[in-house]
Amino acid sequence: MYCYKSTATREHPLDAALSLAIGANQTEHVKLLIANGATFQQNGSTSFEQAIKAENLGALTPVVVIISVRLTSGNFTPLHKAAASKHEDALAMLNVLLSANARVNHVTDSKQTALHLAALAGRSDMVKRLIECGAPLDLIDRSGSSALSLAACAGHVDCVRVLCTAGALLNIPNRTGLSPLHLAVVGRQVNATKVLLKFNALVNNPSAAKESRTPLLEFLATCKLHRTETSKGKTVSLSTRLKTNREIEILDSLRYANASFDAKDAEGNSALHLCVRYGTEELLDYMINHGVNTMHVNHIAHSALSLACSRDETSMVIKLIQLCPELLQHPTNRQTSASSPFVNLHRNQNFRCLRYLFEAGYRPNQSELEHLSPNSNRKCAAIAKYVENEMGQPQCLTRLSRVAFRNQFSRDFRHSVYQMVLPTQLRSDLLLESPYLFYS
Repeated sequence: MYCYKSTATREHPLDAALSLAIGANQTEHVKLLIANGATFQQNGSTSFEQAIKAENLGALTPVVVIISVRLTSGNFTPLHKAAASKHEDALAMLNVLLSANARVNHVTDSKQTALHLAALAGRSDMVKRLIECGAPLDLIDRSGSSALSLAACAGHVDCVRVLCTAGALLNIPNRTGLSPLHLAVVGRQVNATKVLLKFNALVNNPSAAKESRTPLLEFLATCKLHRTETSKGKTVSLSTRLKTNREIEILDSLRYANASFDAKDAEGNSALHLCVRYGTEELLDYMINHGVNTMHVNHIAHSALSLACSRDETSMVIKLIQLCPELLQHPTNRQTSASSPFVNLHRNQNFRCLRYLFEAGYRPNQSELEHLSPNSNRKCAAIAKYVENEMGQPQCLTRLSRVAFRNQFSRDFRHSVYQMVLPTQLRSDLLLESPYLFYS
């Protein structure tokens, strides 16, 4: 026995049949229903949209139609359903509805018009037809998105091109403060990004979000890639390489459009800071090779190097030391313990990076030594003072055995220092002269 679930608003049987016919892309049925008085003013939907394939519309009695239709909220009209369809005959259906004077500016409960749904579905032919019939270009839905924002985010480049050509606003932000260009670069939509830049979307316009990032900075803040590791070392999967290529292509597009590499967000983070925090070594190489300012500091006095040290990003620290030796002499390195690469690496006990730091010529001052945490200063201070005062001097072995290693540290810790901090020649000399230091 069929049970019909009543709702606040019941459709006329012809309107319900029209809804079903549109869902099933039965163009001839739609024409017949419209000719017999079916309207588009009621809202309705059905879970049987693909089930109605009857050749004879007369077989669908009003009773069967009412039983089969389940009314739902959403305020969708037949035009919305046709616009959202990806069926090959959907354009013909749309034309039938438009010829029957369906309202192109009617909005659903989500404040979306048929143009929003067509753009989201990637139907550039429908987008063009709706615009020709007077569909409003720049209405925003409940999320603050225009049709152009939806198309750019989804990467529907043909829809983006049609909307831009028709004069849609290029820089209108959504509720999260992101413009269509922001959404395109965040979604890694290369072609949509190129089309928006071709139509002169603002490339250095900060977002309306609290971070206030330009498209370039927003791109870098969302570019963390997943990597796989093998026993033989790090390898990059094919999907990661392809994604990296897309990201480099987007960066090239932004650079050719004169995107500022020196822009900062609301926290004072530059492109290099965001590369360190969210990016990869490939992107860091790209930014440095294309002239990013390496000496920027953010609002808490972090240079890119001190930020990498505080986050214990070993690969980033080594890369920055190799490519940007000027960062070792950055004046903010000595201002506070939070901005000191030396202090941060010691807090994380990252002796591998400390080795690179010392070999590149960095020497901690007395203030930095005093900021070592109480839990680690017995270990770290001895090594720091040794490296600061005694490296390469004849008496270093005596001092090292007397101060740094005498009954103070575990054997594992001695091996860590031996492998990571000491110069190669001193390793050999120390092992030959005082093997008990490492094997006792």
